[in-house]
Amino acid sequence: MKVPLLLLVMVGLGAVVVIFIFVLGKTRSVSVEEWAQKNDPVLAGLFARNPGLSFEDEFRGRAPFYWVTDPASGHKLLIPKSEVDGAVLRFVECDTAEIPPDLLYPNRVKTSCLELRNDQHSLRALCFSTPDSQSAVVDFYNGPLLPIHRRKVGAHPDAWRESTERRDGTGEFIYSYLLNGVGPVEAFVAYKEE
Repeated sequence: MKVPLLLLVMVGLGAVVVIFIFVLGKTRSVSVEEWAQKNDPVLAGLFARNPGLSFEDEFRGRAPFYWVTDPASGHKLLIPKSEVDGAVLRFVECDTAEIPPDLLYPNRVKTSCLELRNDQHSLRALCFSTPDSQSAVVDFYNGPLLPIHRRKVGAHPDAWRESTERRDGTGEFIYSYLLNGVGPVEAFVAYKEE
């Protein structure tokens, strides 16, 4: 009795494996652009308005940013979802003389600059990675703020942190940032708004 049952189980497992291989062969991987057409109209719009750039939604909507890559330079950086609806992006040379010194993070690596234009405004942004902690980066960007407006990073930093700061009374743009990671940190820091 044990031999026929064992034989039956082996045949059944073989059939399952054959069916699995057949189904796997019939499915095809879907590109991010194809996925966006059905699932994310904002991301689909980015692809349409920015030919030549590639985009990723690493967490499929759960994080407040997309990744953008310029295939010509190989530069990859994060951009806030809050800024990309209707946006046209352009990688630009980083002119450090144009960036206010108190917004030019000192311990940055893989630095890129980006111009982002949408219906609301135009932003110039410094994008970089740093091995420093999120707390160190937030402390640096607290520098130009009045003490009552300074952000604190608790004992457990967030996976990402986003902030826009304006001057009291005038509403003049100081900066906007989006930080991803606890360390190394990926940063998008808008330093100029028009």
